[in-house]
Amino acid sequence: MSAKPVIVVANLKGGVGKSTVAVHLAYYLEALLVDLDPQGDASDWAERSGWIQAHKVGGWAEASRALAKAEGPVVLDCPPGENPHLHQALQAADVVIVPTKAGRQDLRAVGRMLELVKEARHGHRSLRAGVVFNEVKSQTSLAAEVEEALKHLKDATFLGHLGSRQAFVEAFAAGKAVTSGPAYEELHAVLRRIRRLVKEAV
Repeated sequence: MSAKPVIVVANLKGGVGKSTVAVHLAYYLEALLVDLDPQGDASDWAERSGWIQAHKVGGWAEASRALAKAEGPVVLDCPPGENPHLHQALQAADVVIVPTKAGRQDLRAVGRMLELVKEARHGHRSLRAGVVFNEVKSQTSLAAEVEEALKHLKDATFLGHLGSRQAFVEAFAAGKAVTSGPAYEELHAVLRRIRRLVKEAV
């Protein structure tokens, strides 16, 4: 892994678990967390946890300065929606992580995100993308169908699923990270694949 890989967590749709993924990535990679989302959930968690360094930034110029000063890995949590900040973040990224749920709107948003990643690759051929299937109800046929479809994406790597929502909600509310139990086992598998994706990118 490069000393300063930039991992962007993004989706055009909100409510898909971006901040949850971003804070756990930052915690386990010992990365700087740069929070571009005006809602500020990720940086709020970081402040309460006291475990990782975080910057809540008001725009891309401020985010860019934080990236330039970083001495190690950076996790950048983007706001939902297609906007200039997202396009600039994709240009700066080594890896883009796209969390999604199983809804029709969620999957449409994934499709558009991967189009944007493909566009960003024109000037950045090593850019990698991965998709995390979040809040999976593994017993449903819909979840099985969606996971199978995500495994066959052409422009992104399927990174696994996170199904134990309550464990993440409780940890997030307490300013802690999930560190044990079934939720951690799922998370650890996802993180291992993300590390592999970062190595490919840099």
